[in-house]
Amino acid sequence: MPQLHGSNWYFDAIEAFNASLTWPRSSANQQAQHVARELNLPSVGGSDAHSITTIGTGFTRFAGTSADDVYHSIKAGQVDYGGQPWTFGQYLEVGWLSIRQRNVWGAIKLACTDLPFFKPRPASGALSSSRSHRHVPLGVLATDRKIHV
Repeated sequence: MPQLHGSNWYFDAIEAFNASLTWPRSSANQQAQHVARELNLPSVGGSDAHSITTIGTGFTRFAGTSADDVYHSIKAGQVDYGGQPWTFGQYLEVGWLSIRQRNVWGAIKLACTDLPFFKPRPASGALSSSRSHRHVPLGVLATDRKIHV
């Protein structure tokens, strides 16, 4: 099982297609596909569904119908991905749902988190930690026997 850059992170597959990734993250899928090829890992896809209309916009093809089937297909490298990026209308719908579920400022921060010039301040009273935390890079899927479908 490949290890990511000498870390303690091991991966069974890379999410090479995420249907929600367009501007400003439009190159993330291509970067993930490149990493999958470099590490000789299977490529999977996902919708990153945040609303009913985005379910199934990205998907993983595999033989079978169960979580166990997808697990064994990934381990055997017998998976592929497909789908279409979210439409502008789907982004508007997800944005509207975010605003309704949170507040306007929270939705703006959520929408801007990947922009290079946007660095949100920590919440007042937030504690900082000197311990280092490992973050899984965008587009990476780590699997184990407890796959939830």
